[in-house]
Amino acid sequence: MKAIMYHYIRPQDAAQPHLFYLHADDFQRQLDHFEQQYSFVSQQQWQAALATPHEALSSGVVLTFDDGLIDHYRYVRPILAERGLWGIFYVSSATLQAQQLLSVHRVHYLLGRFGGTRVLNVLEQLLDDNLFIDGFYEQLKVAPYAMQSMDEHSLRVKKIVNYALKPECKGPLLGELFRQLAGDESAVAQQFYMNSAQIREMAAEGFTFGAHGHSHNLLSKFSGDSLSSEVSGSVQALNRVLAQPSDTFCYPYGGPDSWNDQVLSELQQQQIRYGFCVEPADISAADLQQRPLCLPRYDCNAFPHGKARIAQ
Repeated sequence: MKAIMYHYIRPQDAAQPHLFYLHADDFQRQLDHFEQQYSFVSQQQWQAALATPHEALSSGVVLTFDDGLIDHYRYVRPILAERGLWGIFYVSSATLQAQQLLSVHRVHYLLGRFGGTRVLNVLEQLLDDNLFIDGFYEQLKVAPYAMQSMDEHSLRVKKIVNYALKPECKGPLLGELFRQLAGDESAVAQQFYMNSAQIREMAAEGFTFGAHGHSHNLLSKFSGDSLSSEVSGSVQALNRVLAQPSDTFCYPYGGPDSWNDQVLSELQQQQIRYGFCVEPADISAADLQQRPLCLPRYDCNAFPHGKARIAQ
C-alpha cells in the first residue's frame, strides 16, 4: 500500500510566475498511472487495514493533500468526485482564521511571485543572529528539501525560515518580509485556503480531514503549552468544524525531525489513530501495527507525472 502526498494542484498561474506546483493536467495523468499500475484503496479497505492490518492490508494507493489549500476545493475535489475517489485532506487550524498566510505559505507566495534572488536579498537585510536556534539546523537527522529541484536562492530562503529561525521570531520576520515585498496580505489569505463551510461540504461528500498542526511549524521546536496548542489545539479546532471528530494527523514538513515523544503523547491524548510523515516507502502491516502514528508517505514527485512545473 502506498500513501501519496500532494500540495499545490492548479492550472497555470500567471500571477506567480516562479511558483512550483503540480499542474491539474499532470495530476489527472498521475491518477491514470496509479489506476493502471496499482489501483486505489477504498475508504472501506483503508479502515479495515487500520483495524486488522495483518488480515486486511490491501495493495493500492491512498491520496493525501496537505495545508488546506483552496486548490483542493476548486480543482482536486471535482477531479476525485468524477472518478469516484476519496482523499485525506490535512488542515493547519490557523488557516481557518484566514487573516494572514501561514509562514510557510508566505514564503511560497513570495518566492512564486518574486523569485528566490529578490526574496533572499530582502530577507538577509532583516536577519539577525538572535533570530536563530543555536545548532538546530546542524543537528538535523536529514538534510531538508533533498528531493526538491529549485534554485539555490529559493532553497536557502526555505531552509533559513523553516528550520533555522526560532518559532517566536518567524512570524514577525515574515510579516515584515511580506509587507516590504507585496504589501497587505489579508486579501491574499482570504483567497488562499478552504474555509470552514467548504471543509464541512467536502466532509459531507465523504472526503476525510485531519489536523496538520496549528501554525505549520516544525513541532519538535515546541514544548509545554506551546506544543499542546500546536498539536492538541489544532485537532480540537478542526473537530469544531467537522460533524464527526477527526482521528488522523500529519506532521508539518514530515521528516524525522518533525515529531518527538511529546508530540506522539499529545496525539494519543486526542485519540488520533494514525498519522503520516514523509518517508519514501510502502505502508506495511508492521507499520500499521507498530507505528500507526508515523506511517510512511511518498511525495507525488517520486512517480510519473508528479514533477512540479514552474508557472513561467
